[in-house]
Amino acid sequence: MNPLLEFQFRPATLGSAQNTDGYRVMQADIVFGTPSEQCKGHGICMIMPEGAALQLHCRSFQGLFIRESGDQFYLMMSRNQLPASVVDKFFSKPYFLMKEALVLPEFLASGLGLQQGCVIPTGRFKIVRSRQFFLISAFIRR
Repeated sequence: MNPLLEFQFRPATLGSAQNTDGYRVMQADIVFGTPSEQCKGHGICMIMPEGAALQLHCRSFQGLFIRESGDQFYLMMSRNQLPASVVDKFFSKPYFLMKEALVLPEFLASGLGLQQGCVIPTGRFKIVRSRQFFLISAFIRR
């Protein structure tokens, strides 16, 4: 089994990065969708510090960004927090579709030990499923 599936989904301090067994872990709010389509469509529309999406009145979900080294990262989403409509739209296929590239926000890039300006590119990223989580396996373009 992938060791990343053993992570506990737990709140992190706002804007803080945790180092867990060599992984850098950062919690953030995720708004799904396509940026140019006002967050409709597929992909990740916005990534914000925990609680920031509420101020914008956006429907968001907590996710853990996990990075070991290099350009590989994972986004872990708890199944419990995702309504059926979100699971059907974004997690029903064997891949997660990024319709548009998204620049990582400064707080997240810094917390994961990445340079500013790193991008999650367009593409199809594998989804690993467990009973409790969806784990998107993706990479960063520098």
